[in-house]
This record gives sequence, structure tokens and C-alpha cells, in this order.
Amino acid sequence: MADRRDAQQSSQSASSGEDDSVGKAAQTTNGTEAPSQQHQPDGQKQPSKLKQLWAKIGLDVGTVVIMVKGSLPPIIALSMYQADAVAQHYSTLGYLVAIASILGFCIMPRGKFIQTMVLNILAVCFAAALNLLALYCVTQARLHTTPRGQTLGGYNSSASAVCAIWLIVQTYFINVVRAARPQFQFPMILYSIFVDVSMTYGVEFTTMAVCVPFMKKLLEAFLTGFALATAVHFFVMPMSSRMVVFKEMTGYLMCLSGMLKAQTAYMASLEDIDPVKMRKEREAAADGEGTKKKAKKGGGAQGPLTTPALLKMKEMLGKTMELHTKLHGDITPAKREFAFGKLESHDLTELWKLLRMIFLPITGLSASIDLLNRAADENHWVGIMAAILLSRNNVLICVCSESSTPVLSATSPC
Repeated sequence: MADRRDAQQSSQSASSGEDDSVGKAAQTTNGTEAPSQQHQPDGQKQPSKLKQLWAKIGLDVGTVVIMVKGSLPPIIALSMYQADAVAQHYSTLGYLVAIASILGFCIMPRGKFIQTMVLNILAVCFAAALNLLALYCVTQARLHTTPRGQTLGGYNSSASAVCAIWLIVQTYFINVVRAARPQFQFPMILYSIFVDVSMTYGVEFTTMAVCVPFMKKLLEAFLTGFALATAVHFFVMPMSSRMVVFKEMTGYLMCLSGMLKAQTAYMASLEDIDPVKMRKEREAAADGEGTKKKAKKGGGAQGPLTTPALLKMKEMLGKTMELHTKLHGDITPAKREFAFGKLESHDLTELWKLLRMIFLPITGLSASIDLLNRAADENHWVGIMAAILLSRNNVLICVCSESSTPVLSATSPC
């Protein structure tokens, strides 16, 4: 009885293995999969075109709000310039109000914004003082090289040479400061704009009576742009540095949790891997069929154990690394910022330290998966995996001596 029962079980396993192989062959007829109901349940509806477009762009409500907030200062500046009084006051320098309002970066968190705005104001004021000295040198060069009896107006080579020297020297030191201190990048951009405008108009000035009102009007244009950026920052959807850091920490923890889930899903996907299908996909990619699209989605060459779960895990790892880098730069202004709350600066430091301790082992797991793919590629594990996949259902591949055709069976018919 026991032998008869074992024989019945072996025959049932063989028939189930054959049914599975026939079902897989029916799904992959002519190289295309049959429409399965696993990915699209009967009660689930496809999202609309608008939702698909919104998901493809990758925007959320917070990003759109920040984009609208950043566009308000230049819009206000251009609207102001439509008034006759404003246009007459700033004359041809009115466009600098809009430029300065954009470079004020009202979308920054409060701590970064105050620090950047203070540096911008100091840079513009220093540029006004130094370029006023440059214009004095220009007017003196024109005065000492103009012959007696001639007017000071018109082209003067000495004045132009002095302007060129001041422009070259200041541009050199601007680039030196930007390279040495990256935090001074935006103030130096404003400084360079101030220098370019001053030295461009400076060759036409004859006396200091013309230079001083011009420099005063130029300084007012920059400060007006800064005032617009400051007003929009503090009164239109204000945002503190701590608020940004807390949101980033929340997203950081969600990314780490997603990494663990993605790694678990990848390990589970290896149980149902199809080596033959993966080999065909790699051969098609090597022949150049859809190489560009696969390079964009998969990040280039794929290993023998590459599955959709692994691609999702790589994407989640990239988001985690990006958020880790951003959080590292935002934690310092959050500690310097004054605010009402229960957490102090040393509490934020301790939180960031604990998050980094979690980050290292989780990303190390992804490195072990890379080592597994490299070992599979070097040792040609795809053939071995195909044998394991067939033997898991108690199915043996053998070739009969009479027919010379492969036979799938539970016991060898040869």
C-alpha cells in the first residue's frame, strides 16, 4: 500500500509539473506574454490620462507651491515697472529689480534665506563703494588726458583702459572667492552683475556729479529687489529650516523602510526567476533592441539576476542617497535657526547621528546584492538556476536513445 501511494504521489507531481510547463508555454507564445489577471484585477480601474501625466512629471503640491512662490517677486517687480513714477525713477535700470528679486531666493528656508540675504546686502554695498572708487579713477583719467579747450564728452581711450583694468581685476577676485567659499556663490553673482553694469556705463561718465546719482540709483534697484524677495519670503507661505528638516527626516525614514521592503521583495523574486526568459531579454538588449529605453530605466548593463524588483530597489537607493545628501546640508541651518519648540540644536544633532547609523547597514545590504549579481555573472549561474527550476517540480530532462527528443517526466523513461 505504501509503495502504491508513493507511486500515485509521484505521478501527480509529474502531471502538475507538465501542466505548469504547458501553462508557461501558452503564456509566452510568439515571444509575448498572455494578458494575465494578476497585475490588473477585475475591479481595479486604470488611472486617467491626467493622473498618469502628473505621476510621470513627478510633481507634488509642495513643489508647485514653491514654484509659484519663487515666481512672485519678479512678477511684482515687472508690475511695478508699469507705473510711470517707478519707470521714471529707475529709468533704464528697472530690469535689475526683477533680477535681484530672483537672486534673492525667497523659496529658501528661513535660516538659509536670512544668511544669504545678509551676505547679498553686504556684497552689493561693498560693490557700490568699490565701483564708486573705480568711477572716480575713470573720471580722473579722462580729465588728465583730455586736451585743454576740448569737452570731456566722447570716447576716451584712457578712461576705457581704466574701466577694463577694474573690471578684469574684480572679475578675477570674484571667481577666487567663489572657488574658495561656495557659500558666497550667490552674493558673488550679484557682485559680478553690479560690476558689469557699473563698468559698462562708466566709460561715458565725465564727472563725479554724474557718477554718484547713477551709483545711488543702481544700489536702490538691487535693494528694491531684495526687499521684494524678503516680503514674499516672510508673508507668502513662510517656511522654517526646522520644518524642512523634519519633513526630510520623515521622508528619509520612509525611504529606509522602502529599501528594506524592496530588498525583501527582490529576495522573494529570485524564487520565481525564469532564466530562459531573462537570457532572451539580455540577448535582445545586446542586439540593440530597445537599448536606450532599458538604459534609462535599468541604468545600463544588467546582471543575470536582474529582476524588476531589483530595478525598483536601485531606484529607491538613489532616492535615499539623494535625500541623505540634502539632509546633510540642511541640518546646519536648522540648528542655527531660532524657533519655539521642544527640540534644541543638540537634539537635532543626535537625531542626525542616529539616522546615519541606520543608513550604513541598510545600504550595505544592497552592496551584498551587487556582489551576488557579480558572482552570478562570473560563474554563469543561469544554467544552474534553470536546472534547479525544473528539478523543484520533480521534473527530469532526459533524451531517449530511440527518438532523441527531450522528455519531461517524473521518472526517466530511458
